[in-house]
Amino acid sequence: METKASGKREILKKEMVGYLRSNVQVEKATLYLTTRRMLLETQESGKRSLGFIGSWLRKRSGAKDLVFELDFSHIKFLHQGHYGMEKNVMEITDSQSNTYRVIVKNFSEWANLLGQYGLW
Repeated sequence: METKASGKREILKKEMVGYLRSNVQVEKATLYLTTRRMLLETQESGKRSLGFIGSWLRKRSGAKDLVFELDFSHIKFLHQGHYGMEKNVMEITDSQSNTYRVIVKNFSEWANLLGQYGLW
């Protein structure tokens, strides 16, 4: 994985997740955990309003939007939340009080891994 801000990093965990953009909008995303930070990428949002054509263009282009890239030192709170009946929601609050909600497959796996870095 290569991003402009971080350069090449060792990926400890990569998972396809659901990003809760709002209470009613869930987007497919990829959550990465490296040795120094967490990153969340979604499909490019610029073509979102084009309906079927926009969906097709997003798949063809493969473009990604970086939702966040947080150093561990910038993560203020990390805890388990819920979304309806779903209990595997990881809520991440950064040092600027922005909260990101991500539906993961197994919250306890993420909690154990993040605990090794003092975040859980």
